[in-house]
Amino acid sequence: MQLIGENAIVLNNVGNAYREKKDFGSSVKYFERSITADPKYISPRLNLIAVHVETRDWNSLKSTISNTIESFADAVFIQLIHLQYEEVDGDVSIYLDAIS
Repeated sequence: MQLIGENAIVLNNVGNAYREKKDFGSSVKYFERSITADPKYISPRLNLIAVHVETRDWNSLKSTISNTIESFADAVFIQLIHLQYEEVDGDVSIYLDAIS
């Protein structure tokens, strides 16, 4: 989509629209473009984590969490990731493995 350009907020919003439609492949693509457009923008990273949880893609989830922690060492952002991930019952060990 040429009209979108490389505006991180717009790309993130498009990713969310695809996520709501359960088009997770397109959603991931737009969240990743948003991260590339603005690596300091946390929202697409958290949304990407949520997609990986919804699709139960544990390898991608672990990688995305690790990359997010490397990019955002601030404890506030780590807590946001923790809260996002805790929505899945019984799968907390993946989060703990990613940060240990």
